[in-house]
Amino acid sequence: MRFRLLLLALLPGAAAPLSAQQTFSEPDLSWLDRAASLSQPLGSGGAGGLQWEWGAVLDVIGEWSEVDSLERINEVRPRSVALHGAARLEDFGRAFALVDFSGSGDGSDLILREAGGWLDLLPWNANLRFGKYFADVGAWNRTQLSEFPSPNLDGMRRDFFGGNLAVTGVELHQGFDFGGDGFRWSVGIANDMEGQDPDTVGNGVADRADGRNHFGQDGVDTWLGTARVEFGWNNNDNQMTLGASMVYAPDEIWYTYVNPDRILGNADDRSVRDEVRDFMAGIDFRYFKQLGPEQWHAATVEIWGKKNQYRMTSGPFDTRAGLGAWGMYELGFDQDWSGGYLLSYWETSHYDIEDEGSYNGIFLNRNIGPEHRIRVFFNHTNPGFARQKYYIGGIQYTFRFGAPRRSALLW
Repeated sequence: MRFRLLLLALLPGAAAPLSAQQTFSEPDLSWLDRAASLSQPLGSGGAGGLQWEWGAVLDVIGEWSEVDSLERINEVRPRSVALHGAARLEDFGRAFALVDFSGSGDGSDLILREAGGWLDLLPWNANLRFGKYFADVGAWNRTQLSEFPSPNLDGMRRDFFGGNLAVTGVELHQGFDFGGDGFRWSVGIANDMEGQDPDTVGNGVADRADGRNHFGQDGVDTWLGTARVEFGWNNNDNQMTLGASMVYAPDEIWYTYVNPDRILGNADDRSVRDEVRDFMAGIDFRYFKQLGPEQWHAATVEIWGKKNQYRMTSGPFDTRAGLGAWGMYELGFDQDWSGGYLLSYWETSHYDIEDEGSYNGIFLNRNIGPEHRIRVFFNHTNPGFARQKYYIGGIQYTFRFGAPRRSALLW
């Protein structure tokens, strides 16, 4: 019982109220305690068997640097003002939604990040997720930036996925419990996708000429498939997961600005629409250990491979393979203080030359009760060949109110 209560306090996904012991920085191992999560009602109830809850998150950040290529630098901005809600429908499943008023430095946008539901009326303890949601790929994709232990997403996922990979489709899940250990799998199909990153222009979802957001992807002929398997182990004060994921788009719509003679404004300049094949596969490992009544540490590693078709800006069509990896370690000194380090590396994609990039940073967190967090950080980014490298230092304040978003996740 003591171990179960500890999981409910520390791990995302458990439908438990916020408590003084719950920290902001947490490994995403909640599905190991899925039975407790599903058996607990969302809230105090309502008419007609509808049980609901809601919450809000405010994320304010200031970043300072000498770099001259970023809109968000040298100002304090409300990066996210998010309102989320979830409802349990008796004998049916759950519905959830998240709306975010997000500012990336070039103005603010009202973004629907998630809106969908879970269908529980399936045999063999399976669940079907449908609507718009963060795809079940990788170790941390379902964790939003305001919940992420590091102040910024790792550079590898920003390049490969555009940030958090959000899709519109359906996703089938099934899990098995083996006396505290577990195994689960999921497969999904979607007809639309977008990369969500509040640190980029347009929050990562604006229409851009490079086709990152898949213009016109609105039918079954441009479908996207995802799959994931994950094993989890509980051993006293240790929790571990090992997972593998896949993303496959056989006809991903991509726009490329072609300029064969490298002279802007000539007659040969044009935007070319292609349907390209994109395949990514990755493995991930997460580890969490309680070191004492208030001390803990956590580590995660993800490695991804990518093989994609693309059109060079000079005109020819090509296929390229690349690798990316990122890792993070965090140490909790007590329930109020924690610190960590994140390192990421990737081979850049959709460029005319083969190149690599890196992002790494250090951060220190101070939790002021269960609702408030202040963070200071310092990081370095190398975006690739012929692009400016830069350091950034900053401070971040996060406030959350009401129920956690994670109670709508199930997995």
